[in-house]
Amino acid sequence: FNMPSVQITALSNVESKKRFEFLEAVSGTMEAHLRYFKQ
Repeated sequence: FNMPSVQITALSNVESKKRFEFLEAVSGTMEAHLRYFKQ
């Protein structure tokens, strides 16, 4: 049975995608703050 491994892979892919989107949002927020403070 290789179904569990497939599910685990899908789960880890979703988790890494979430983490990447979170990092993107954080870096975007930081960039906005830096731009705001540079004014």
